[in-house]
Amino acid sequence: WNRKNCQKKEFVEKVRALKQVVSVTGINYVDLSVTGNMCYGKRESTNNSFEVDLDKLYEAYSDCDVSELNTKKLKKYLYPQSPALAILKAINK
Repeated sequence: WNRKNCQKKEFVEKVRALKQVVSVTGINYVDLSVTGNMCYGKRESTNNSFEVDLDKLYEAYSDCDVSELNTKKLKKYLYPQSPALAILKAINK
């Protein structure tokens, strides 16, 4: 799978296929789902919900080398960075 040639539709399908992801620090994000242009989920340890804008996530994915991304670099694209980074790393495997 070639990240550089990934169209947004393919990107969204890859995100949609995820049900849970783990952050670089070991935090579990569960119950992932995609509705419209948003990805929703929960931080397992706190049960706190989050949402990630898929347009902004795709922009970061297209602009950056995922292997070099960190939460600080993601800050200019979207919030919250930790689950967003976990999602990007999971689909980039």
